[in-house]
Amino acid sequence: MEWRVDEREYRFDPISSTSVLSHPLEEKRNRRKKEEEKEKKEEVEEEEIFHPLGTMDGVFEDEDSSRKKNGESDTGPLKNTLKSEAITPTHETALPNFEGWNKMRSRMMRGMKGESGKSGRNMMGGKARLRLDLLEDVSGLKKMSASNEEEYVNEMGHLRETLLYAWKNNKRIESLKLIVEVVSTLSSPGSSPSFYPVQFALISQVLDIFGGLVYERLLNMANQDRVSRGEGKLPSSFTSNQVPESVKVVAKNWFIKSSDIADPFARLYVTISITKCQRFFDSSSLNSQWMNLCALCTSIPNQVVAAFTRVYLSKEAMYADPSDRSVHWRLVNDWMQNLKPVQESVVSLAVEWLLSCVSYGCSSREDLAPLWEYSTHPDKRKLFLLPFLRALPPSYLATHCIEATKIVCNPSFSPSGNLLNALITPLISQSTSEHNRALVLRSVWRSTMRLESTIDFVEAASALPSLVATHFTIDEMATLCKSIYSRLSGNPSAFQPFISNALSSFAQSAPSLIPSLLTLEVFDSLFSLLIDPFERTRCSSSILSSFVAHHKIGSVRDRVQSNQLLYLCTLLRQSNRMEDGDLSHDLLIISTVDRVSLSDGESVLEWLVSIRSKMSMRERVIMHVVNLASALVIRISSNQGREKGSLKLTRSALAFIHITIPSIIDPANRLITIERGLQAALSVAALPQAEALARLALETLVEVPSIPSVLPSLLPILILTPDSTDRQPLAFINALLNIIDRCEWKGKEGELIESLSLVLDGLSALSFKSLPVRMSNSWSNDELYGGSDELRASIDELSGGIVERLCSLCKSRPQDSHSFVSHLVVRCTPTDLSVKVVSSLLKSLGLSLPVKPQMTALVRIIRSSEEWRKVLLI
Repeated sequence: MEWRVDEREYRFDPISSTSVLSHPLEEKRNRRKKEEEKEKKEEVEEEEIFHPLGTMDGVFEDEDSSRKKNGESDTGPLKNTLKSEAITPTHETALPNFEGWNKMRSRMMRGMKGESGKSGRNMMGGKARLRLDLLEDVSGLKKMSASNEEEYVNEMGHLRETLLYAWKNNKRIESLKLIVEVVSTLSSPGSSPSFYPVQFALISQVLDIFGGLVYERLLNMANQDRVSRGEGKLPSSFTSNQVPESVKVVAKNWFIKSSDIADPFARLYVTISITKCQRFFDSSSLNSQWMNLCALCTSIPNQVVAAFTRVYLSKEAMYADPSDRSVHWRLVNDWMQNLKPVQESVVSLAVEWLLSCVSYGCSSREDLAPLWEYSTHPDKRKLFLLPFLRALPPSYLATHCIEATKIVCNPSFSPSGNLLNALITPLISQSTSEHNRALVLRSVWRSTMRLESTIDFVEAASALPSLVATHFTIDEMATLCKSIYSRLSGNPSAFQPFISNALSSFAQSAPSLIPSLLTLEVFDSLFSLLIDPFERTRCSSSILSSFVAHHKIGSVRDRVQSNQLLYLCTLLRQSNRMEDGDLSHDLLIISTVDRVSLSDGESVLEWLVSIRSKMSMRERVIMHVVNLASALVIRISSNQGREKGSLKLTRSALAFIHITIPSIIDPANRLITIERGLQAALSVAALPQAEALARLALETLVEVPSIPSVLPSLLPILILTPDSTDRQPLAFINALLNIIDRCEWKGKEGELIESLSLVLDGLSALSFKSLPVRMSNSWSNDELYGGSDELRASIDELSGGIVERLCSLCKSRPQDSHSFVSHLVVRCTPTDLSVKVVSSLLKSLGLSLPVKPQMTALVRIIRSSEEWRKVLLI
């Protein structure tokens, strides 16, 4: 049976054969693979962790209705934000150049020794109601301070829920009683003072919610009243004169309720939490109220409890009026003037918060003169100096760095490592004169080297790499590396994180110097102290990430530097050997390799061989290495042999490609790499190597899960590959059809139809007298056989067999015959036989008027051909 392929003349712009080393399906395959991986991850159910803090989102919504909107059950899990850096307090306003309460509360929470490992549930629907019913007997709350820390955290979460539930149900008195009992537990640090900052952070969060609820209720009442009278809502900076009288009465009643609290300690805290509401009825005397509360703090006997009470008062005053620093000055001076022995580590954050509020917006030394005096006082320095340095705005400390250095590095006082660290950290990012920065560095380094404790040395030196790399030269960096190495070489295992951070800081702060740093012997010696696999990997990843981000492709031309970069890549490979699902390290290695561009082809090939030997287990890296080798061959072909020893180098590169490809395990990836190597071989007319790669491609095709997905890229390169003169034409196409015949297609008949149709398309392309694309340095089949009777006969024979097989398949599976019919119409001349086949297939598809939507595309193709439109009468 003879099938006549339509001979049509097409006009093509002449295309020379600079090969493209990626085909359009690769991105689609990778995207499909990523989507499959994402779907697998989504199948894994996330761990449900109870969130004891949370925020006030949706406080005034109906609970059940909001849950139904979101599709959540009554016992849906809440996210755990204890590990988060952001626990947003109620009514916090972001202040410029100020570390807000949000971050300070998070820092307090880090002091918790352990976190609950149990997954909690939102028990608002049941447990909160039960607690509300039992509020008449709240003595059990006083026992919370005796429970373990994990239970305490969970208990505070339940109390928060109880408070919200009570408030939503208009049980104001019960809400107040609950707050009183909760706050009472803060009156004593208990048996574990170190846990008190965590306890304070948790309870102050609940207290913030209570104060916010009261404030919001008053604000809503005032706005509703004003809107009803046509006056509009209250402005953000309203005064009591603008508040309706009825709201003033309600606001005063809250203070009356607060004054009736029997426990003076709880009364103080509750009053502090609602003092901002005083602006509703007496905004002019708000500062006086703050001052009265400051005086009450001095009556608290326990120094730890008094310290954090001052912190809460300072926080409320700060957000009420950031410009009024008198309250904070009063709190600091009261404390310092009546200072008693206290555990510095417990109250350090309390001091820091107070001083940060005092120093907010300051610029001159005179603004903080009393604080400078406190920092030099022999009885107060130990408690005061470190929080003082940390609380000062970085720009302020950078401006007054010389005076601060004189205090910290005083020869008569042995500074600790954290003091030295706090002094130099702001200088990393803040601008100051080079002279002052050099003086500070010299003094700090001299004090650091005198530290006897290695732990203190590590603490002091932790910020030095960033400072030196940012503002000084590579010579100072080498000196610092040498000093660290000499101090830690005796016992490096105890300080692995510090060494890793130091090396990473050098790279991140001076990314332009990374290649030079890697060649320093002292830098390599310091890196050798990293013996922990995790820290070696982390450090290598950090250095390479910074290098890739700040260096252009092909910017490294030194072989020594390239070898050092390869060594860091090797460390990533070793750590990630078995984690095939994690591609981040592979991508980082590939990006690093791309930054190297050696001068001559021989050096490039040696470099690629080195990468292959050290990255044998990383498939994506090996693929990239083969692609680079293919690019090297194509570069040689474009130079037309001008490169020294080009013939020998080409053969070596092609041999390297051929022996490397089998190490790629995934058949689809292997096939992609073979195609690129085949293009490279054709570009230099290396026909024996091209034939060997073509055979390897066909062998690999058997292993590919979906043949139709790879044929669009494989077929063109097989068509371009010239047949050997001692074989029949279209030998590779025949081999491809044999492979298709041997495959098991049961249940995949649609893929078989698609595969055969694609091969038919390839044969149609070969029927052209001249192919639109060819390799400039290699013969193509059209040049060998184009227009010949022998080639024509081979095409007709193969096409006829394929069409007969497709007709049989399509009759049994008409739903898959669209592509085949389209091919016949586009590629074949209407003959009696072809018209009969197409008509039969269209009849099996149910083509009739009006045209069905699923047939629209096919009908459009038929109507675009005048010959077929006439014979089919469509």
